[in-house]
Amino acid sequence: MRKLQGASHRALFYSHDTLGLGHLRRTLLLAQGLHERLDNLNTLVLTGSAMAHGFRIEPSIDYVKLPSVQKVGDESYASRTLDTPFAHVLEMRQELILTTARTYRPDMLFVDNVPLGMKGEMVGTLRDIRANNPNCRIILTLRDVIDAPDRVIPLWRKLGVFDALEHYYDAICVYGHRQVYDVAEEYNFPRNIREKTHYCGHLPRLVDPRARAEVRRGLGLDDGDNLVVATVGGGSDGAKLIEAFLKALPLLSRHNTRGIVLLGPDMEAGQRASFRDFSQNSDVRLMDFTPEPLRLFSAADAIVSMGGYNTVSEILALEKRAVVVPRVEPRVEQLLRCQRLQRMNLLRMVHPEQLTPERLAGELDESLSQHHPSATHGLCLVVSTNCCASSVSRNARV
Repeated sequence: MRKLQGASHRALFYSHDTLGLGHLRRTLLLAQGLHERLDNLNTLVLTGSAMAHGFRIEPSIDYVKLPSVQKVGDESYASRTLDTPFAHVLEMRQELILTTARTYRPDMLFVDNVPLGMKGEMVGTLRDIRANNPNCRIILTLRDVIDAPDRVIPLWRKLGVFDALEHYYDAICVYGHRQVYDVAEEYNFPRNIREKTHYCGHLPRLVDPRARAEVRRGLGLDDGDNLVVATVGGGSDGAKLIEAFLKALPLLSRHNTRGIVLLGPDMEAGQRASFRDFSQNSDVRLMDFTPEPLRLFSAADAIVSMGGYNTVSEILALEKRAVVVPRVEPRVEQLLRCQRLQRMNLLRMVHPEQLTPERLAGELDESLSQHHPSATHGLCLVVSTNCCASSVSRNARV
């Protein structure tokens, strides 16, 4: 792809990272896509992820680590590691963000999914950039689904989010498709905000076409063997799904099925140990974390997962059979996403209240016996990785 050449550019990305790995993975993917579009690009990422060091980050990308916090309830957070009141951690994060933006003076600022930042921590920086760095282009990147409209709309009105979208942001890029979930319509965006809202498609990562054969060969799988990969993202709330999956595998009618489980770096140590004990005599391999789960997904005949944006996007990109058990608390974002995609025959969904090993085994059996999703639906859901980067860089004020 031809790069846009010219003077050096500075891009700043903000990723609050309070639960799971999805925000940082999405941010790094977009940063990489922007590097493919622009020459002489310097990129700095603000992240609160405790796993930032575990990702393969391009040499041209650096990051500033914010003190980690974790979500403990709906709109409720606490320090992840420091024995410090959350208010003090929030103050530290705000000052780090503002100082970084003032010193770095970005040409482009990308804010991931939370227009005001976690608990409003970006407001001071947004205001400062508009006053003192007015040529900086500020872009909000949104998931395909945020939460139930009857929760999002009144909350955004109360917090002043719609005013921020109007006065601070130059563009809003939605990682999704209007025909699946029309963000502007569902959340009742005012006309002037709709005019700067762009639908960029899902953002999958590319995988080496040789990965499937290489992984399966490394696992000793024959052509007739089935491989099912189970993943729960960060893993902090995935124990019930993993337990159901481990008990479901022996119930499958296809006895030549192997399993790989990604426990996630945030799973509680006791739960992790119990799963290792449980699986010692089974044909299942457990892994704590891999920065490249896409290689495993490409080798799978089916995937069992929660309904997070990144995992679902990768399932769609790889056209994989999938049984998805969405998170339904504290937000119903995953449930809404999976309901829409299930209606389009692109995945099979099990509500967590209906999750049992028997139900999961039945869904897996049905899934493995069917064609791939692309064979049952003609809609291509996934577009180029750098679509969002392209849509904002064409008109960037740099």
